Amino acid sequence: LSYYIALALVIVERLFINPAIKRVKILLPRWKIMLSRRLAPPRLRQKSAEDVAKEESAWRRANEQIEMHCEGVEPLLESLGQYSIELTANLLVPLIFSFLMAFYKQTCVAEKYGVEANELGYYTMFGFFIVPFGIFSDVLILNAQELMYG
Repeated sequence: LSYYIALALVIVERLFINPAIKRVKILLPRWKIMLSRRLAPPRLRQKSAEDVAKEESAWRRANEQIEMHCEGVEPLLESLGQYSIELTANLLVPLIFSFLMAFYKQTCVAEKYGVEANELGYYTMFGFFIVPFGIFSDVLILNAQELMYG
C-alpha cells in the first residue's frame, strides 16, 4: 500500500508540482518588473527617457529569457535527467539491500532499524521485483508529461 501511495505522490510531483515550480521560477523576473512598476510611488512614475529605455530593455531581456527557456527541448531534457536519476536509484536499491544482507553484522544499519537478517531477503526480492514496474510507470509518466506540456 505504501508503494502505491509513494507512486501517486511521484506522479503528482512530476506532472503538476515540478512544472509549476519551474514555471514560477521562469516567470519571476517578469513578475518582479511588473510589481516594481505597479508599486512605484507616483513621484517616481515620471521618469526620464533614459530610465524608460532601461526599463524597456530589462523588460525585453526578461521576456527573451522566458521565451528561450520555454522553446526547444530543455524542459524535456530536464524531465529525462530526473527520470535517469530515479532509474539509477531504483536499480541500486536491490544491490544495497544485498550488501546489507551480506554484511548484516558488520554494518548494523538494518539492525538499528529493527530489520532482521532474514527480512532483508524480502526487501531485496521486492527491490528486484519492483524495478520493471517502476520503469513501466516512469515511461507512462514521461508520456503523460509529453502530452500535457508538449
